[in-house]
Amino acid sequence: MTRYVAEYTRVTPGHLIILIDQSSYMLDNLSNCSYRKCDVVTELVNKLLDTILRMCIGGTCIYNKTFVTIVTYGDKSAQINFEGYIKELLSTFRGNGQFVGFAPKAKGICGMDYAFSLVYDCCKEWGTFAVGMEQENERYYPAPLIINITGGQCVCNI
Repeated sequence: MTRYVAEYTRVTPGHLIILIDQSSYMLDNLSNCSYRKCDVVTELVNKLLDTILRMCIGGTCIYNKTFVTIVTYGDKSAQINFEGYIKELLSTFRGNGQFVGFAPKAKGICGMDYAFSLVYDCCKEWGTFAVGMEQENERYYPAPLIINITGGQCVCNI
């Protein structure tokens, strides 16, 4: 079996999709801990975005190696909060290592099925872009990487 390997580069950028549950379950503390899930998620997502940004720096330039989509979901809905290359994420920078902030908004139901439907559409669009670019440049593009962060209490209608 042949493995598909394609590196994130300026010529063949990757697509990182982060889904974040904003249901009321995210207000709960982590097990045996005084930290709320939403606070830990905010910190970890910001560290991930900072790490990706640093990997895209070459000298004094920030290269478009990673296209990022951040989807939040809750209360039977999902929306794209950010979509663009990692360089564009700098315009949302809040200082103190914070690119984005996430506050629980829903009243219990997470709406994960809405988020997955939205992500499916994002992947289709990325696939169309990547296939077109592969044919034009004879290079392979990385498959999208999807990270779903949830409070673990979701009831979905999938």
